[in-house]
Order: sequence, then C-alpha cells, then structure tokens
Amino acid sequence: MPLLGGRLLPMVSSVMLLGSAALLESSHRQLAAAPTVSAAPTAVADTKALTGYIRQWESPFTVAETVRRLRAGFQQQGFEIRAELNHQRTAREQGRRIPANTALLVSKPSLDAVVLAANPLANLFLPFTIAVWDQAGTTRIGYWNPKTDIAALLEIKQGEAAAALADLQEILADVIKETLP
Repeated sequence: MPLLGGRLLPMVSSVMLLGSAALLESSHRQLAAAPTVSAAPTAVADTKALTGYIRQWESPFTVAETVRRLRAGFQQQGFEIRAELNHQRTAREQGRRIPANTALLVSKPSLDAVVLAANPLANLFLPFTIAVWDQAGTTRIGYWNPKTDIAALLEIKQGEAAAALADLQEILADVIKETLP
C-alpha cells in the first residue's frame, strides 16, 4: 500500500501519459507524411442516422452539368445564387485530390426574411446549401430537409415561417425533378 499511496501511482501515470503522447506524435507524423490518394475510400453519404434529415437524389449528369442545371432552375424560381463553392478545386489548391464536389448556396430573400424573423438561428441554415458530389462515379445531390432541420430543430411549427419552409421543401424537390430528367 505505501507504494500506491505516494510514489508508484504518479510514476505509472507519468509513464502512461508519455507513452500516449509518443503514440499520438507518431500517428500525426504518419498522417502528415501519407501521400494524397484519390482512390481513398469515401464515407457513404446516406447513413441511417441522417434518415429524414437529408434529402438525396442521383443525377444522370456530371457534377459540373448538374450544378449548371440546378443553378438555372433555382434562378427560374426566383432564387439568388449566393455562392458556388468548388471543393475539388480548393482541395487541389491545398495539394489534395478529392472527387468532384460543389456546394451551391441559394437564397430567396422573401422566404429568408420570414424564417429569420421567426428564429434568428435560422441563419445557420440560410442561404440554403445544395451539395453536389461524385460518389463512386455517380453524381449525387443532397440537402438538409427543411421540415426536419430548420422547422423542427428551430421549433418553427406554425405561421408564415412554417408555411415558407414547407414551400421551400416543395420548391427544392420541384427544381431538382424539373432540371434532372
């Protein structure tokens, strides 16, 4: 008992801590030295944990063509394109390779104003992001479901904002169906 009471326990803890730090440093060096490989496995985007939250679609077109068609479709519906983020190009600028991956940030000011008035935290979701990416040779489109994410999480259950979010959900699906035969 005297060994544990005063001397052995701190020494054992220090050795364990030093060993953990060395293991972490070694792992960090291995990761930093690892070559960037485009064939690295990617996470499957449609996990069960996200069921009901993420709406996903497949496109018969390339990522670039899908983005072009979606951009036109949203503009026809009165949306503004706030940004187009080409994540593949950004990764390439950082010396990494990833499959085609673009985020289209869309906004409809009249809808945004109503939703933000109901709950200012909605600005975490607005402008609305449409993700378009290549997953194993298939172009996929995904976005957060307005009813389960914005409306439910921010407790927008009734009134003008709830109706606007329901409209948004329908508009998103319509634009995708109309632009991707």
